[in-house]
Amino acid sequence: MLSLGQFVAWPMKATQAKYCKFAYSSTFGFSVPTGSLIQQIAPDNTLALSKDGATTWSVKWKCSTAKYFSARIQQLGSIEEVTLAAQVIWSPWAHDGQVTVTTTLVPPTSRWPDWHVRVHRIRYNGRDKLRSLHLVEGGFAISRVPAGIARNLPLFLEKEDSDLFNESLGKSQGIFVGQESALVISPAGASGIRASASTFTYGRRAMTEHEVMKPDSNTNLIAQRTLIPVANNEVLGLDSGDEIELVTAVFAVVAGGENDQTRSLRDRWMDFPKVHIQSPSIDQKNEDSLIIIPL
Repeated sequence: MLSLGQFVAWPMKATQAKYCKFAYSSTFGFSVPTGSLIQQIAPDNTLALSKDGATTWSVKWKCSTAKYFSARIQQLGSIEEVTLAAQVIWSPWAHDGQVTVTTTLVPPTSRWPDWHVRVHRIRYNGRDKLRSLHLVEGGFAISRVPAGIARNLPLFLEKEDSDLFNESLGKSQGIFVGQESALVISPAGASGIRASASTFTYGRRAMTEHEVMKPDSNTNLIAQRTLIPVANNEVLGLDSGDEIELVTAVFAVVAGGENDQTRSLRDRWMDFPKVHIQSPSIDQKNEDSLIIIPL
């Protein structure tokens, strides 16, 4: 279940975890914080920001009323599909408003049923130069308890994963981390993330690193021990008016249930949404595309 505009205005216990994440799952559950460190916050399905060198973190709480618009799925040689997208504006530090985030959420589509897409437009409004801004975006938390007598899920390089990817969900298991993505496969299913960031003022791409985070035990409502695929960004030297755009595709498939039996896990993981944020006048690339025109 995707959730963008929901929040509770009064400070209930763990209100941001219970009501304000971008997605919730009856299979993977959700995580609640046990402390202030990023591993204790367990940032599944949320964007955590820090402006003090990754010492303290803030996530989405109160936000504007959600606005809805259409996103287009353009498929080569096929009829264009239209899906509903939602957008809100929020501030991780509402007391000073130095940073505002415009978040757009696009649900799974018939073209990419295993993925949903998040686009964050992050703007710095402060008067003084901001030394650094750290961003951590998480996918779904997934059980890290392996099958059999093993104590930990094995770590594999993406170039050596062909046999495991061809196994059916629930039988294969492993952790895959590359420059452009992170994926966890366990007896519970598969959870992954692919993200990229760019800074508009600088005209260059920000550095995005992927990892599989090991949060504190007992942070998740369903699994005692979990892993979270995350994308990390650090942007240095922000001036007033500088903006960062973070585009994230989140992958989640549960083991068992009604799964696509016609494609391997590899095919489903490698066939991710190609997101274009643009005006209608710009030509499209020669590939199936998810086209988002911001409000």
